[in-house]
Amino acid sequence: MDGLVLAGAVVFAMLTLSSLHVLIKQLDNHSKRQAEIIALLTEIRDSVKRK
Repeated sequence: MDGLVLAGAVVFAMLTLSSLHVLIKQLDNHSKRQAEIIALLTEIRDSVKRK
């Protein structure tokens, strides 16, 4: 029984780490998109100021 509990704990830990990895990757992609949007809005603002 102890081996089964240990195996379950290992599987749970692996799934948790995998989920965290996916979440971190999504947050990183979101921050990159956010930076691109800010750069685009800044470019538009500067273009409007020049006109």
